[in-house]
Amino acid sequence: MASTSEQFSTSVMPYYLPFVAALVLLVGVLASALIPGLWEPGFYAEHGPLETASFLLYLVGAAGFLWLWPRMALGGAWHVTALLLLFAARELDWDKKFTDKGVLQSALYTGDYPLMQKLAGGAVILLVLAILYRFLRHGAGPFFRALRGGELWAWSAFAAVMITVATKSVDGIDRKLTPMGIDLGPGLIQAFAVAEESGELLSPLLLALSLCSWVAHKQRS
Repeated sequence: MASTSEQFSTSVMPYYLPFVAALVLLVGVLASALIPGLWEPGFYAEHGPLETASFLLYLVGAAGFLWLWPRMALGGAWHVTALLLLFAARELDWDKKFTDKGVLQSALYTGDYPLMQKLAGGAVILLVLAILYRFLRHGAGPFFRALRGGELWAWSAFAAVMITVATKSVDGIDRKLTPMGIDLGPGLIQAFAVAEESGELLSPLLLALSLCSWVAHKQRS
């Protein structure tokens, strides 16, 4: 007869398969960077292995959520799925790829740009606001209670958010500091670039872990 710990492991493990898939994918992409000539951009360059891995990890997170709990992923927690897909699109720079100015930049709406671009950008902004509302309205209370309870899904999500904030803060830090007369030097700039790309890789992995843990918690409760 299986022990209690073995039964628990057997019942919980399927919920973490998307996270395992994300780990395997990450290792595969990073290992592929060792193959000469496979990646034209540098390891930390735009559209290089790290950025590509970040994009794919967000997709794995969204697909894993749809696989684990489709009714929730497309229903009550659609905003989680949408957010992961938006993050994936952001990794491909889709927020500024199809318009003359980025959809998150006020210049697109105040400047002399095509109306269709402004409408498309406005639709994206409305979607982002709807996602934020859903998180605040339906997720804030359970999230903070789970943090106090030390639950894995809440703390991994919290870590992902903090890492995302940190990486966005150092994005283009040399450009931000130059007007202040601060010159970081090439070595420090490269260090910040490495930290940014590494953080952008860790965030979707933590979000995948958070989703798997959350689904496991909800399904077993």
